[in-house]
Amino acid sequence: MFKEYDAKELELLKKAEVSILKDFSEVCNKHGITWFAIGGSVIGAARHQGFIPWDDDLDLGMLRKDFDRFLEIWESELGDKYHLASPDTDKEYSSAVVKLMRKGTKFVPEFLDKSNAQLGIHIDLFAYDNYTNDEKSVKQIKQARFWDQLLFLKGSGRPSIPFKGVKKAIASIICQFIHGVLVLFRVSSKWMFKKFNEVAQRYDDIDTEYVTIYQDAWIHESRMAKSEIFPLKYLKFEDVEIPVQNDYMTILERYYGSDVMQLPPVEKRVNHAPSIIEFGPFKDELMDVE
Repeated sequence: MFKEYDAKELELLKKAEVSILKDFSEVCNKHGITWFAIGGSVIGAARHQGFIPWDDDLDLGMLRKDFDRFLEIWESELGDKYHLASPDTDKEYSSAVVKLMRKGTKFVPEFLDKSNAQLGIHIDLFAYDNYTNDEKSVKQIKQARFWDQLLFLKGSGRPSIPFKGVKKAIASIICQFIHGVLVLFRVSSKWMFKKFNEVAQRYDDIDTEYVTIYQDAWIHESRMAKSEIFPLKYLKFEDVEIPVQNDYMTILERYYGSDVMQLPPVEKRVNHAPSIIEFGPFKDELMDVE
């Protein structure tokens, strides 16, 4: 969706997310954890030296070994200020995307306005798992999508549906029905997340040329060769520099198309504007926003 933010609100949100990024980066540097920006965050750095003007989120990736290492140390290093949102830490949270959220804030999308999960201003963290890029991947992709989508529907029966008319109405009814069944029978989000991760990590014990994120709608297109990722480069992003893939343009063009550096038409600009946003401690910490 694309919703017009109040300009001051969007500016404060971006500053808040950069503040989270700085805390995250400091802890990762301390523990030798490697991370890199991905997706729209890399487009923003390459095209705008910061956020895409209408965008409102930060997406960061780590190879699985670094991601698991971060899971081990985040609470002791960041637990006073942050909550790590995943089905493993919050039984009401129903998404395969792990988020580092600032305590005392709220960021609630419209489709989750009835959720009891902790939902705050955050950055998104993605683990890159091995991808065989052959016939074995077909089954793996189908299974990953199944568990990812089922997990989402546990949290909300109102996903974004890419249909119109009767097809959209039927799909909406099916989603609401599945959501109701999962809630009625108290199917555990933690259990579904475990099943998703088992699929995503299926080939992590063998050496592969590619890695990918299995939460993505286009798993094959989101693949990266390890030789494309390393050694990392650095690009300016707002008032910091962030690590990006060494061959980031090849990766971006494979996923978004050869015109990735051109501004898209207004109707194709998307953000994640929430129905509820509360800045909490950021109001005092970022008083320079006018």
